[in-house]
Amino acid sequence: MLPIRWLPFVLAWMIALTGCLASATPVSLQDGFEEDLEAWTILSSPAPDEQGRGDLWNLSLSEAAAASGNRSLTFEINATERAVTVWLYRPISGLDPLERYRAKVSVQGLGPGELAPGRLDAILYLGAERPKDLHDLHPRDPDGSPGENDEGWNFGTRDRLDKVEGWTRFSLHQELDAPANGRLFVGVGLFVDDGVAGTFHLDELVVDLR
Repeated sequence: MLPIRWLPFVLAWMIALTGCLASATPVSLQDGFEEDLEAWTILSSPAPDEQGRGDLWNLSLSEAAAASGNRSLTFEINATERAVTVWLYRPISGLDPLERYRAKVSVQGLGPGELAPGRLDAILYLGAERPKDLHDLHPRDPDGSPGENDEGWNFGTRDRLDKVEGWTRFSLHQELDAPANGRLFVGVGLFVDDGVAGTFHLDELVVDLR
């Protein structure tokens, strides 16, 4: 039996150990793009007009293709004269402020197979700030090091969708500290290179933070 004088040290050690073992509250989001886009903010480059769509693109939920369910996020893009990027983002709340999280964001993309000329990229984003422009979507360099104006809160990736055929899942894995307000933003989108036109689909967005 330990002497009483050791009791405060033992209690302090047990409290510290409990803190180390405690984990952040898991937060998840799944969107099969079946209902509506009310929770999402839609942006593009070139910027959309006042009606919320651009002359070069249209975004809708359609039954033309779906990885599961009945509908998918459908991009009709005409980039025959200039490259076009269309993306949308929404908030995720309920994170434990300043806790460390392992994040996985993934989405299904329907690849057209070989696409010539140009390229088609699926975009994923997770960060503490709204991705309001193209730089926000890609705040880190390809080797994972912080990009310009990045303070370690925002992460983005682009994967070649034109090199696959059929539905393929693209993922973004990252460890990050939750902001003090306990809120992050998740974004998905497509980059279509100059010279490309067509209809493209994303579906089954899954966000897991734990």
